Amino acid sequence: METDCFNCDRGLTHFSKALEVLLKSPQSYDRRIRGAEMDGQYNDFCSSFKIHRKLLFKNSSLKQETFTWDELKQCAQFDEYFIAEFHDNQVKVKCENDALQMKDKLKELCQSVSLDSPTLSLQLISLEKYEVKYRQLKEKYYVALKESWCERTDPEKFIPEDLGIASYLLCLWEEERKELGIDKLQSFVDLGCGNGLLVYLLHKEGHPGTGLDVRKRKIWDLFADIDLQENTIIPSVETTYSGYDWLIGNHSDELTPWIPVMSTLTSENTRFFVLPCCPFEFYSKFKRRNHKLGMYTDYLNYVEEVCRWTGFSVERDRLRIPSTKRVCFVGRKRNSVLKWSQLTQNIKEKLVTENSTFKPRDKIEKVRNCTQVDKTVLNQIVNIIVGLLLSKNGTSKEWNGGTSVPISSLVQKIPSDLLNLLKSECGGLQTLLRNHHYIFFVSKGCVRFRIPGKDNPVKKSNKVKTKLCWFYSNHPDGCPASEKDCLWIHPDNEAK
Repeated sequence: METDCFNCDRGLTHFSKALEVLLKSPQSYDRRIRGAEMDGQYNDFCSSFKIHRKLLFKNSSLKQETFTWDELKQCAQFDEYFIAEFHDNQVKVKCENDALQMKDKLKELCQSVSLDSPTLSLQLISLEKYEVKYRQLKEKYYVALKESWCERTDPEKFIPEDLGIASYLLCLWEEERKELGIDKLQSFVDLGCGNGLLVYLLHKEGHPGTGLDVRKRKIWDLFADIDLQENTIIPSVETTYSGYDWLIGNHSDELTPWIPVMSTLTSENTRFFVLPCCPFEFYSKFKRRNHKLGMYTDYLNYVEEVCRWTGFSVERDRLRIPSTKRVCFVGRKRNSVLKWSQLTQNIKEKLVTENSTFKPRDKIEKVRNCTQVDKTVLNQIVNIIVGLLLSKNGTSKEWNGGTSVPISSLVQKIPSDLLNLLKSECGGLQTLLRNHHYIFFVSKGCVRFRIPGKDNPVKKSNKVKTKLCWFYSNHPDGCPASEKDCLWIHPDNEAK
């Protein structure tokens, strides 16, 4: 056994929080581990307890072990291989050689300035069952879906994402059937189903369901036996979806706050799952409530508030999907003391008093990437930016590389009428800069020239050059690189 001692100056509470991280997030110190499941509860290390945990490894193997906390001795123990004892702001650790990473992680946590409880995922379902279900779905569907993918979106992101969501729902619904003592598979309607992949996966696994979206996707033709409908959803206090057990909102954007509302209005037994993404209120884009929080966190709190006043004992969970927006809300239990009829009446009165109209997204997706802006307008803006960058001499005496200018300064120099034309078609100036990446380099909120031959080194390739070099034709000093070292074509086959 190896022995080590180190300080934990922030006291016993900080030490117990560090132990909680080790206990709940073993993947934080061992990359071979995917997660852990606990068999039992504990009360913040306020008293002695013993708890069993199951480690799930990425190679699908499992390991059972016991964690013990002795409050009197202030001593924690993982089986016989790891013992940590706290005394007078000192931590003494005894561990086996294969637990040294665990010891190092505890030391790091104990000596950190602040420490929060770990953010955990998949808390409403069994992690072990989820891992099994995800592997099964991936083996059954991934290859065929990727080979037949005909959308512009990246299949290596969107297929694993919907496989993860489908696996989560299938595990959640399996647990629900056990609790209710039923065998019948739950039905669902996916509101704003997009490419319809989630509907396809759930249907293939035996759950009857429908997908509704304002716009048909190309890939729908591959899902011939799936009920996908092109339908503009305009929610109101009269909108219900009877005949379905669950309402699903998967990145449903402007429909997100309406999902729990429509669940309650449909019936007192209708449940919902919603995965918020772009922030919307009932009739407009989301307006910040707490500016001390980030936009996403503030919006999640708003959605949770809506779920509660619609009568749900809502549960928040975190999915394991390749997306930054992975916090979901599950409404499967009611907490309202009001009768369902009174609850629905209150909801209707609250929404009707807002006296607003829901605006659905356009059926035809508008191109918003600057490509529809008049070329004269684009050239005017580009020339203004180039003039500002060239206003000071660069670091090179032979070629004017210009200067670096904050984007905020560019906004002030460009006429507002030109900026308004940009914003009407896209995200604005930053989209234009990205589209002209062959001229401009953006970093840390500033813009400078992307210098040919330096910022764009030529790699050995058989790729044929197809575009003219902007610097060769437009920069007052021409292109600083020879055609051999430039990614673009020099018309005269040599630099100026």
